[in-house]
Order: sequence, then C-alpha cells, then structure tokens
Amino acid sequence: MHRHAVVVIAAGTGLTVGLAVGLLLRSINADWFEAVGTWVGVIVSTTAVVLAVLVFRSEEFARRRADLRQIQRELDAAEAAQSHEQVQADAIRCDIRWSSGDKRGDGRFDVDYVRVSVQNNTTDTTVTEVCLRSGPVFADGEDWHLLTPAVRPGEQWSNNLQVRIAPVVVSEDSRELREGADFGYQLDGVVWGRRPDHPAVRGA
Repeated sequence: MHRHAVVVIAAGTGLTVGLAVGLLLRSINADWFEAVGTWVGVIVSTTAVVLAVLVFRSEEFARRRADLRQIQRELDAAEAAQSHEQVQADAIRCDIRWSSGDKRGDGRFDVDYVRVSVQNNTTDTTVTEVCLRSGPVFADGEDWHLLTPAVRPGEQWSNNLQVRIAPVVVSEDSRELREGADFGYQLDGVVWGRRPDHPAVRGA
C-alpha cells in the first residue's frame, strides 16, 4: 500500500510541476495562476481519492486474509480433534473367540461358550456401554448384549458367554466368530462401532 501511495504522490507532483513549468514558459498573468490553481486542485482531489481507494483495498485485503487464517486455524483444530478421537476409538480393542466346545471330525468345533474381551489402551478415557451387537450369544428377541458398563484406561475386561444360538461351528482360529462380531461402545458420549481387526467407525 505504501509503495502505491508513493507512486501516486510522485505522479501527482510530477504532473503539477510539469503543468506549472509549461504554463510558466508562456506568459505569467492572472490566467496562469488560475490555471495552475485549477490543475493543482484537480490533482490533489484525484490523489486523495486514489489514496482512499488504496487504503480501503489494503484494509479489506488484510481483513480477508485474517478471516481466511482464522478459518484455516479452525479447520486445523477440528481435523486434529477428529484425528485424536479416531486414535482414541481405535485404542479400544474388542475380540471374540471360542472358549469351549466339542471337536468335530473335520477339525472344527461345536462351540457352547465364547470368550469376549475388551482392552482399553487409551491413557485417559474410560470406554462405556460396551456391547456386542451381533454374535451367537443373543437370547431370543435380543438385538444387542451389554458386556460391561465401563472399562477404565489401561484395563481389560473379559468374560465367557454361553452360546444361545445353536449350532455354532467354528475353526480353531475363531475366524467365523471374529468376522461376524460387531461391537459398540461410547467414548466421551460419542458412539462407535467396531469389528475385530478393523478401524472404529464413528456413529456406527
């Protein structure tokens, strides 16, 4: 903005001096003074208008730049918070495996109990309302099963649950159970869903 102002003032001054010299080479009389005064007034007025426009544009540009910086800061903060929430949610490890059953001739097992575990690997957040939303432990009419009301940071909860839906036949590595399991829990009031070995999904 200062560079523009200097250019305008220099141009105005140069034009004024040029006009004055040009008129001076002619005759110096009352008309000469009147002409110079008129031109000086016009140039001063024009310069003032141009400077006012430059100041306005400079201030407007500064305001817009400040607004954009504020918006970017807010976006960065929201992204950082969302990333932190995802890291916290992924730190809740949920798993299900068979714990007792009869071995079949094909090497698989007829399962009557499964072991469900929840590991809270966060450092400062208690996971609450941990439930199993799909799996073989539901009684008739159930569409979810509360596992534990809370698991504090750094703690693990696990329990054996009886299979309510028969028959349940699984491989030794329990992949059928793990692929079909769907866990739900809350962190700081936000509901998350998760399957073993998959990232947590917000609101699921």
